[in-house]
Amino acid sequence: MSNYIKPGGTIGILGGGQLGRFLSLAASRLGYRTFIFCPDEKNPASQISDFHMYCSYEDKKALKKFSQNVDVVTFEFENVPVSSLEYLENYTTVRPKPNILEIAQNRTKEKKFFNQIGSKTTKWLPINSLKGLRVEIEKIGYPSILKTSRSGYDGKGQCVIRSKQDIVTSWNKLFKKETITQSESPLAILEKVVDFDCEISVIVSRDLSGNVFAFEPTENLHKKQILLKSVTPAKIPKKIKKEAINEAKKAAIEIDLIGIMALEMFVVKNKEILINEMAPRPHNSGHWTLDACSPDQFTQQIKCICGLMSNQPIRYSDATMINLLGNDIYKTKKYLNLENTNIYYYGKETSLPKRKMGHVTSIKPKK
Repeated sequence: MSNYIKPGGTIGILGGGQLGRFLSLAASRLGYRTFIFCPDEKNPASQISDFHMYCSYEDKKALKKFSQNVDVVTFEFENVPVSSLEYLENYTTVRPKPNILEIAQNRTKEKKFFNQIGSKTTKWLPINSLKGLRVEIEKIGYPSILKTSRSGYDGKGQCVIRSKQDIVTSWNKLFKKETITQSESPLAILEKVVDFDCEISVIVSRDLSGNVFAFEPTENLHKKQILLKSVTPAKIPKKIKKEAINEAKKAAIEIDLIGIMALEMFVVKNKEILINEMAPRPHNSGHWTLDACSPDQFTQQIKCICGLMSNQPIRYSDATMINLLGNDIYKTKKYLNLENTNIYYYGKETSLPKRKMGHVTSIKPKK
């Protein structure tokens, strides 16, 4: 196992989505090959990777064979089993480390991590039962959000509780009787709904030499917890921008990150930042970097995990990124004649409601 992976080496990627696709493209430009490991034979990343393997993430025989053909392993989404990454560490280098993914996968551990390093989050409490929910919500107040500890992304695994009448309905929606007996503890967290001015994200990187760099904060617009649009630069005060970048850098150092990590934050009354969650991988809200920044987030990830020296990203344009969800992918004609606009198709065969099928980025001169 070596810290420095020479160009010509092979990068193993767990996951075959669009982030893996973009990572493969970035790796190729830097002279690396990529090996996609994914259960889905129709994944978009393997369409352009050098090698691929279609097996379960928990297939140890396949994982070992995979590890013997790569120089470093990374992941492109959070639902990879941590145990699989830990198993791979016996045979090859894994970056970011499995314990970082373990924190990101569990909302309780995530909140505790940020609170322990002195970062502010919305008020929250752990929840283990319907009885506990009835008690704790009186401390948090209404409206609140009940979120499962695990398996939550793009609005999944959560319910807004606006009154006492919503308590039982929300609990039953998230937890079936057989689920309540699981070993995961706590089962959920309860968060106070935040009255925020805007949502932003900051993507931060850290390389093996300890260099920590942050990309420009991005302002994000969501609908039903799905990202619709990202605008860079975010329209926030300079003080808030500086604070957001410092929070991201602090988290990267404290968690011993090697690679890329996105932090999603709430800006409250333009005076305070509350950390919402993190994703230790390239992020949807960072797609603008492909057209308006050097290096882009995917190139920065490859540099960091391969032991190359990273550098401060420079934004040279203002940018607006719009996600193409579901059948939006068939309505791109209106973008074709727009100046300084690029359309990205992810190569997914089936269009489903709310599924990210591609994105469009428009740039204009930096103000």
